[in-house]
Amino acid sequence: MRRSLSPTLILLVIGQIAIAQTVMAKCPDEGLIPIAELRGTSGESREGERILTRGVVTGDFRGEDALNGFYLQDDGDNPAGIFVYAPDLEPGIPPVAPGREVVVAGQAGKFQGNRQISRVRQVLGCDEPGLPEPVDLALPEAERDGWRAREGMLVRIPEPVTVTGNFDLERFGSLDVAVGGRLFRPTNSPDRENAHHNDARRIVIDDASYSRNPRPVPYLDAEGTRRVGSVIPELSGVLTHAFDAWRIHPLAPEAVEFERTNPRPDAPERQAEMRLAGFNVENYFLTLGERGAADESELERQRRQLAAVAEGLESDLLGLVEVENRPEAVADLAERLGKAAGLSGGYRHFGLEEGVGTDAIRVALAWHPGRVEKLGGPWIDERRVHHRPPVAAHFRMGPEGPGKIVAVIHHKAKTGCPEEGDVDRGQGCWNERRTAQSEALAEFLEEQAGKAGTDRVIILGDINSYGGEDPVLTLTEAGFSDLIREHRAPEERYSYVFHGESGYIDTALSSASLIEDVVDAGFWHINADEPPALHEFDSDSKAGPWRSSDHDPVWVDIEP
Repeated sequence: MRRSLSPTLILLVIGQIAIAQTVMAKCPDEGLIPIAELRGTSGESREGERILTRGVVTGDFRGEDALNGFYLQDDGDNPAGIFVYAPDLEPGIPPVAPGREVVVAGQAGKFQGNRQISRVRQVLGCDEPGLPEPVDLALPEAERDGWRAREGMLVRIPEPVTVTGNFDLERFGSLDVAVGGRLFRPTNSPDRENAHHNDARRIVIDDASYSRNPRPVPYLDAEGTRRVGSVIPELSGVLTHAFDAWRIHPLAPEAVEFERTNPRPDAPERQAEMRLAGFNVENYFLTLGERGAADESELERQRRQLAAVAEGLESDLLGLVEVENRPEAVADLAERLGKAAGLSGGYRHFGLEEGVGTDAIRVALAWHPGRVEKLGGPWIDERRVHHRPPVAAHFRMGPEGPGKIVAVIHHKAKTGCPEEGDVDRGQGCWNERRTAQSEALAEFLEEQAGKAGTDRVIILGDINSYGGEDPVLTLTEAGFSDLIREHRAPEERYSYVFHGESGYIDTALSSASLIEDVVDAGFWHINADEPPALHEFDSDSKAGPWRSSDHDPVWVDIEP
C-alpha cells in the first residue's frame, strides 16, 4: 500500500509554482517516501511520481558552476542517498545546508542512469542533526556492483590515496587516485611485477562539478601544479557514478589536504665525466599551426621551456625526438638548446640538407663540439619497417678513450590502430611492427659496429613500448642491457603517464661491452607528473622546464 500525503503537505506540493523554502521545528512524518525506495531497492519504481522525502543534506553543490543541486541522505533502517537537482534553488539560501535535515517535495526520476529528485517545488528545513558518519569504502575492490547501494551517500576511504593521473584536471577538475601508491602499467616490467588489478585500486576525486575548463583550476598547490604522486591522507565525500567511473565529490573541494610527497625535483647531478640524454620534445615545429605551436607566442613559450631543460641537463650529447622533419627545425633547436647548456655556438648537428624519412617528424643527434668528437656517420636506417628512421653515428667522448656508437630512435606509436591484423593483444596496437623495428635496429647497429670496428653501442630515444614489452625484450635478447632496469628502482621507472598508469617508454640501452662504463642512468621527472595543460594556468611553468613535453628526458652518465 502506498503512503498517502497529508493535506498540508499536498498543498505545499501542488500549490507552489516556484520553489519555496520554509523552516520548521520538526519535520513531518506522514506521506514520506524513504530515499531507499526512491532508489528502487524495494523493486517498485517511483519514476515520474510527485513525492515527498526526508533526509540530511550532505553535499551542497548548488549553482551553475557546481552540480546545480545537493545530496540528501537517510540514515534510518535502510540508509541511502540521492541527488536533488534544484537549479532554481540559489546557493546560500536556507534551509539547505550540510548537516541540516530537510523535507523535499519533487519528482522522482533518473538522469543518465542515476536516480535523482528533480522539479523541486518545496524544501522544508527541520532539525540540525549534523552530518552522518561516512561509510568506509574499502579498496581495492574489483567487483563494485554493491557500490550502487552506497551511491549518493557520504563515504570515506580510510587509508591514504595517491594521485595517479591528472590528465583531466584542467579540462574537468578531476584527478585519478589509487590506494597503495601510483599505478604502473602491468607490462612495465618483464616479470610483470605490477600485474595486479589496477582498476580495483582506483577511483576519481571530482570537484563537485561536471563543467568543462573550471576556473580556477581545483586542487593546485602553492606552485600552481598537482603532481602525480601527491598523497591525500584521508579522502571523504559523496560517492557517485558518472562518465563510466566511480567518483567522490568532497564536500569542500578547496579544503582537501594533500601531502607533498613528490615535489618538483632538481636537475640530476652528474655522476660521471660525460652525460648523454634522450628527449622527446613533443613536436618542435617551426611551421606554425601544424603539429607543434599554434602561433609565435606558443613557439616562444615552447622554446623557453625546452631551453630550461637543456640548461638543467647540461648534456654532452642529446638524442632529440619529435622534431619537425625540416633541416631548419633541427638547426634551430640544436642552436637554442646548446646555448642554454652554455655553448656559445650551440650544439653541433649533422646539417643534413633534406628530411629524414617521410614522416612529419624525425629524430636527430646533437653534441658538444668541445667534448665530443664525431668519428663517423651519420648512418640512417632507411628500411621501410621504420616510420621515423633511426639515426646513428660514431663518437669519441673526451680527449681519450675508445669510440662509441650512439643511436637515437622513435618507434611507431600505439595510436591509429587497425581494425584487424596488428591489433592490441595486451601491449598496444602495432606491437608486431615495433618488434620488427627493434629487430631491424639490432641488425643495423651490428652492421655499423662492424664497419666502425667497435662493439660499444648505446641506444637512446622513444621506443613507444614499456620495459616488459616485446620491442624492448627483443633488444635485450640481442645483447643490449636496459639501463633503467639496471640503475633505477621499480617505483622510479617511468617517463610517461597514460590513463593514470605510469611507465617508461623512453629508453636507454647499451651493449655489453659498454655497461661497465655506465655510472648511472634515470629520468628527470619534470613532465610526466605534471598536469598536461600546466602552462595554460601556471605562468611560472612558461619559464621553467615543467611540462615542457609529455615525456621525461632520459639521461645516462658515462665514463669516456
